[in-house]
Amino acid sequence: MRKLFFLISSVVTGIATGLIATMFLLQFVMERTSIKNGAWQHNPYVGSDEANGYSRAAIALIGFLGMTREESIYFVARTDDEGHPLTGECTYRVEGSFAQNEARWWSITVYNTKNSKLIENEHDRYSFSGDTLPQHEDGSFAFRVSAAGNSGYWIPVQRDSDFDLTLRMYEPSPRAMHNPHEIRLPSITKEVCS
Repeated sequence: MRKLFFLISSVVTGIATGLIATMFLLQFVMERTSIKNGAWQHNPYVGSDEANGYSRAAIALIGFLGMTREESIYFVARTDDEGHPLTGECTYRVEGSFAQNEARWWSITVYNTKNSKLIENEHDRYSFSGDTLPQHEDGSFAFRVSAAGNSGYWIPVQRDSDFDLTLRMYEPSPRAMHNPHEIRLPSITKEVCS
């Protein structure tokens, strides 16, 4: 009986160790192949035929069913501009401008970092886009992400959750497609923490 228990526990430990090692490897691949632009990261292999097996597995792990670069490019921010993880304990101001027409249409969506799902809230508000957020004549816009109620435009999150922001740019300009590190992306500024 002890031998059977030892055998089963060895197999379970081996599988768990393998899964954990694979997760770290895929996360390493995503970070090594991503391009940084401020707080935002872009992986050029999402939706690309150039992605190798490791990149495809890493992309599948985070849940992207990526379109081609000509159709859409994606940026993810897990930190504010100072490099601190985004958390529901703080209020953030997301501010930017797409005056240079870097994409035909864009959206910014908030996701729970742990499960990559939308964060439920009583307002059923999860994202803003060029259609739902007023922009000034110069193309600038601003909104907040916060667990505390805010006046104006804001996306509610839960106080006890960490989150990330996903920026999708549909029909991006050639410059955005080929030089994503050069375009001006929204800033993410921490305003206050509870």
